[in-house]
Amino acid sequence: MKNYPKERFDSISVSNIQCYTQIGVDDTERAIGQRLSVNAKIYLDLSRPGETSEIEDTVSYVALSKKIVQVAQSSEYKLLEHLAQTLCKEILNEFSKVQGTSISIKKPHIPAPEFHGDASIYIYRERE
Repeated sequence: MKNYPKERFDSISVSNIQCYTQIGVDDTERAIGQRLSVNAKIYLDLSRPGETSEIEDTVSYVALSKKIVQVAQSSEYKLLEHLAQTLCKEILNEFSKVQGTSISIKKPHIPAPEFHGDASIYIYRERE
């Protein structure tokens, strides 16, 4: 996949997955926890499920969203970047059909009075 733009590959997307997790740079922020919004796109060949109409030939949207929530809630994270990297690794480990994945995470409530707006990150990783 490294030699081609990822837009040329089949994909499945799940959007606006709401996760409540312990995240933040300081201990107080992590202790309170925060709600995040996660978008994930997985890249895989969808020709077989397109022919067979069998769930076993693809990745379930439900299984993907459950994995995202489970990973987000399984640990504390200081940075969105660390959570996103962990999500990518876990998705690639869990779903063997997935060749690449992109994750975007939006943190809508920044507990800093001088910050006004949302923060978000985006990463893409692929199977090696």
